[in-house]
Amino acid sequence: MKNNKTLVIGLIALVLGIAGWMGYTVFYKKVKVDVFNLIPAETSMLVEITDIREFYKKTTGEHVMKGLLSLPIMKEWVKKAHAVIPMLDSAGFEQALPKGHPIYCSVHASASREMGLVWYIALDNGNWEERINEKLTALTKGGNYLFEQRKYEGQVLYELTNKQTKEILTFAWHHDVLVGSYTGYLVEDVIRLVRTEYEGHFMSGLEAQRQASTKISYDDGNVYVNYAQMPHFLGCFASDSTDQFIKGISTFAETGVYDITLNNGKWLFHGFTYYTPGAGSYSAVFEGQKPQPFTLNEYVPMNTAVCYFWGGDQAKEKYTRWLDYNSKLDKKYIEHLKDWEAQHHLTLQHEFLSIMGNETALLTFAITTPGAATDKVLLVKTKNGAVAQEKIAEWRTRNKSIQNDLYSEFYDGHKIHQWGAEDIAYWLCGDVANGFDKVYYTFIQDALVIGNSVESVKNVIKAYNNQDVWKRNVNMVSRWKDLTASNFSLFIQPKQLKGALQRDFNPAYSSAIKQYEQQYDMINSIVIQFAYSQDKLYTNMVIENHFSEQVVMEVNSFDPLTEAVRIPVNAVLHKVAVSDNWTDVLYTDSTQALHLIDSKGHPAWSYAMEGPLVGSIGSGDFNKDGSSDYIFIAGQKIHGVSNKGFLLPGFPIVLPDTLSPSYLSVIDYDRTKNYRLAVVDNYGHVILYDMTGKVLEGWSAKDLGAKLYGPLVHLRIGSNDRILAWNGKGDFYCINRRAEIQPGFPLHTGQPTISGYCLEKGTSFANTNIYTISDKGLKSKFTLEGKLLSRTELYRGIANGKFMLVPVE
Repeated sequence: MKNNKTLVIGLIALVLGIAGWMGYTVFYKKVKVDVFNLIPAETSMLVEITDIREFYKKTTGEHVMKGLLSLPIMKEWVKKAHAVIPMLDSAGFEQALPKGHPIYCSVHASASREMGLVWYIALDNGNWEERINEKLTALTKGGNYLFEQRKYEGQVLYELTNKQTKEILTFAWHHDVLVGSYTGYLVEDVIRLVRTEYEGHFMSGLEAQRQASTKISYDDGNVYVNYAQMPHFLGCFASDSTDQFIKGISTFAETGVYDITLNNGKWLFHGFTYYTPGAGSYSAVFEGQKPQPFTLNEYVPMNTAVCYFWGGDQAKEKYTRWLDYNSKLDKKYIEHLKDWEAQHHLTLQHEFLSIMGNETALLTFAITTPGAATDKVLLVKTKNGAVAQEKIAEWRTRNKSIQNDLYSEFYDGHKIHQWGAEDIAYWLCGDVANGFDKVYYTFIQDALVIGNSVESVKNVIKAYNNQDVWKRNVNMVSRWKDLTASNFSLFIQPKQLKGALQRDFNPAYSSAIKQYEQQYDMINSIVIQFAYSQDKLYTNMVIENHFSEQVVMEVNSFDPLTEAVRIPVNAVLHKVAVSDNWTDVLYTDSTQALHLIDSKGHPAWSYAMEGPLVGSIGSGDFNKDGSSDYIFIAGQKIHGVSNKGFLLPGFPIVLPDTLSPSYLSVIDYDRTKNYRLAVVDNYGHVILYDMTGKVLEGWSAKDLGAKLYGPLVHLRIGSNDRILAWNGKGDFYCINRRAEIQPGFPLHTGQPTISGYCLEKGTSFANTNIYTISDKGLKSKFTLEGKLLSRTELYRGIANGKFMLVPVE
């Protein structure tokens, strides 16, 4: 797994570099082509920034300095970026660059791990060269600076030298574009590019493919990546040799464009890269294959650090290509495979393909626990688990050396085997399975689970049975909201990976993690996806971090919470009574996410709802474990989330497209926790579901005449249950569990009410009374047997006044 380890380190370094430096940057949405022409082809990365003044202010904040400036390379970047400000300020910078004016910054890295920064500032017309030169000349009178000029290939270069630090800021003008850097030869590179009439500039490769783009437009691009130079960029962060990684990423792609958005603590990088396809490239494995959404997440334990997912259709063909690709990496792979097959009397490729379904996805992940060795798991979805088990049993009977288990045990309903053919994982999956010195396996439904230790397999079984898996965790689901279908996805949980990096990797990495621990801990998760289509590699990357968390309001009035709770100013609070003496507090915000506040006043979890919250949040012990769980409607779905932040089994339940939901009621008929979910739409139709999402008989869009004034209410008297409803026409409904409207109902009160009704519960339906009052003062009293007891019209002292029922404590 050496290549995979280096890949993870490189990607984390890349994220630290990009997200760390741009964490407080606002991006511009319009490309200025004449500035792009000045960018040399050797640029590692080009970034657009809306307002350098805003960038300057935000990167000098105390909390930012503690994090970013502890990185030596970041310290150099910020210092050099800030040095440009006084020069421009002295010449009327604020008038030259109104808010929203684009500024470009190119990043250049060399194999010697030196990094340079070049700024390109397109100033408005106004003789800025003369004005700035005049101000800088005056600056030298203080004796701390030396301002000089020289020529390079006929172009005037200006140099401002700090006599104390010996640092030299070199800049030049091209029309109205100011080009400056503390690395003088980089400005000279720009001049040479101008002299060749911009031949082979950085953007030329992208411009040639401009019309071919189908998923992202350049006008939305704000970060441009040169993959040929990116290894040198990453090398500036790594403290160990990156030769292998450089070799791998250099053949990975040519150029990339990323459109970046920041939302609710997540960076979303969406774009594409161009690469040169070829028979020996990794992309050839997926050629012609349709990308697939991420699956098998129902098996991935929450303590997983890294997860590799190979998706796509045509699984058998892809697997054959995979083996072919491995054979090109290792010339003796096929030869060794044939020797192995002869030894064990197996035709492995044929046998393995026979148990694979066409939608098979290959998943490998590393599970880490504090202080323990990293466990690795390989998971393959078969087309039929029972048949696959029989096939494997047949394989093993053909060779005495693998007939018997070296070890076996039953664990939580599953039998774990240790297979004597330890290298089978490698022959099945090639380099992906490196690290499987021993092979333990079991089946969970149709999934073949192969682990490098018995504990790794037990961890998967335990997580699956306890639903402590990614698919059931609302925080993980929230992180996947912006993900798309892919051929390959890489999931990283840096906090879970941290121990493994410090323990298992090169000591230099351990030292680097300790040195940059604060920056490392800022990142919660990283997801990177690749989808191959029409000679392009489409990329989707989501980084969840702490950079964008903004606390703008403190609320300290919650009861029974004992501490102040920090929530956004635009949040909406939802108090959910879960018992007679306890109320849970949740809130929704502008990002359409639901957050639970725990008993200490801290956010416990967040859940992306996929749409605005409809109605109120229901609660109940849906998991039957003694804790409160939550049910609510959002995004045309019924969502169920446990108190611990896990999706409830069977959720979300998708509502019909024809339904416009307005209310949700949670009904527990006889307090057995056999819950029913009643959904009411805007037209008075009711659907009643059980907890599996099944519509109950008689309750499929039952019509109650008109839009209701509130959710359905359940009433139980003795052993009899009734569902109560009040619609906008003033009709009162009383319905039994079989969806039968009771005799005497609907009771037509004559006028609608805006305040609902008051129920006086008796010992029977005959002495249980309902009180209503219409807007105009018509007061009614009737029983739940449908008998009208009285109707009185009250005097209205104000002409346009409205009557309401008011609860009295």
